[in-house]
Amino acid sequence: MLKKPALYLTTALALGCDSTERTEEIINYDTQGNITMALRDIYNDNGRKISSELDKDGDGRTDQVERLQYDAEGKPKGIWTVRYDGQGLPTSVSYDREGDGQPDYMELYAYDRDQRLEALAIDRDGDGYPEAVRIKSLEDAIQKKLKQFYLDDTGRF
Repeated sequence: MLKKPALYLTTALALGCDSTERTEEIINYDTQGNITMALRDIYNDNGRKISSELDKDGDGRTDQVERLQYDAEGKPKGIWTVRYDGQGLPTSVSYDREGDGQPDYMELYAYDRDQRLEALAIDRDGDGYPEAVRIKSLEDAIQKKLKQFYLDDTGRF
């Protein structure tokens, strides 16, 4: 039986109308030949990474996506990062305006057992503390209580 290498790197060029993008894939295998990790990076025609997709456990689902932007001098202008859970639902979205590794904006998501959005926290200034939090079950409970106490016989407040 032919064993696959533990690390596999492919490079491909995608020729477009006005640009040439290069794709690199790094795939790790275990000793049985199963994929344990896959990373796919796309570079623009200037050699700068513009996109990255990571399947960190080899289950075939993307766990993280990054999109990178650059200014005219080629300095990082912004990095959008989306992380996903095992069901493919986004758990966080962040934006790093300067490309310094510190998010300047972040949203965190939590879901109920039926995969419906249950809670959302938003950190608008990147200080690590959310400025806005929404918890659906709490909002639903409050609405239910308000209706109990403030509805008249006609069903109006």
